[in-house]
Amino acid sequence: MTDLDAHARGLMDANLYVVLGTVDAEGVPSTSPVYFATADYAEIFWVPSPDTQHSRNLAARPRLSMVIFDSTVPTHHGRAVYLSGTATELTAPDGIVPVEVRSLDGCDTVLLGHAARTTYRGASFTNFTKGTMG
Repeated sequence: MTDLDAHARGLMDANLYVVLGTVDAEGVPSTSPVYFATADYAEIFWVPSPDTQHSRNLAARPRLSMVIFDSTVPTHHGRAVYLSGTATELTAPDGIVPVEVRSLDGCDTVLLGHAARTTYRGASFTNFTKGTMG
């Protein structure tokens, strides 16, 4: 495991939310914190309402950026992992998508989704870097 892998896995394991960045048709950026899960640290899953700005943005333009960070540390000691890639809408007849994921409490969740919501997978990450904040 590389230093980057350990850095990213540590942040993913310690956090419940990722900041998701998308862009609308006019090029206006939008960010939103979303609850996430990961199966293998290579894919990130989230289940937003379809009428949120970021869901509408991703339906038209699936490119995204994400950042996961530790907001509990003092200034100039922050750690973060920055990602950019492509979102894919996962579908199932009842809206529930079976995915084995890790959760912060250590339990495995095997179903993601809700009949009135869409499950997204962020994968095909083209930029995966670590950094400091502050």
